[in-house]
Amino acid sequence: MKVILAFLLLFALISSHAQTGRISGRVLDAKTLEPLPFANVFVNHTTMGTAADEKGFFSLDRVPFGQVEIIFSFVGYQPYQTKSDLADNQRLEVTVRLVIDKTLLDNVQITGTRDREWEGKFKKFSKIFLGEGRQAGECKILNPWVLDFKEGVAQNNEILFAEASAPIIIENMSLGYQVTYFL
Repeated sequence: MKVILAFLLLFALISSHAQTGRISGRVLDAKTLEPLPFANVFVNHTTMGTAADEKGFFSLDRVPFGQVEIIFSFVGYQPYQTKSDLADNQRLEVTVRLVIDKTLLDNVQITGTRDREWEGKFKKFSKIFLGEGRQAGECKILNPWVLDFKEGVAQNNEILFAEASAPIIIENMSLGYQVTYFL
């Protein structure tokens, strides 16, 4: 029984000192040499991976020794993969320069349209909320995008409901102050 226990203890000790290495380095833009913050770095066919920091630096510890395939990726860039033979306790430094994926970026198109219905409701809300006098004309809602409107009917009267996802900031230019209003 003591022999089995000693063997298990020896096996646990040997396997806890598994042969591993470390891969670290930096991920940069190939053209500008600017860092690519939070780029993905992982060892292929494993669950080992990390993200670069805001300056493009990364580190993978306890990478099993032998031949490893490391893959680097970043949105809008072509992924890059490289193979390396990693020796026990080796510290491998890698600097990778990713190339912009032109085909991916050429297909991106962002369009926007004005929401005339929302604008009409916002004007109506502003007249009710700020008033219609000369002094009201000097007031301005600085963050109108936090507002959302719904219309309804109650007792045969049209009602405008307003909700705000954040406090409304109102500036009174003629009196020189700002008010934060929680709707």
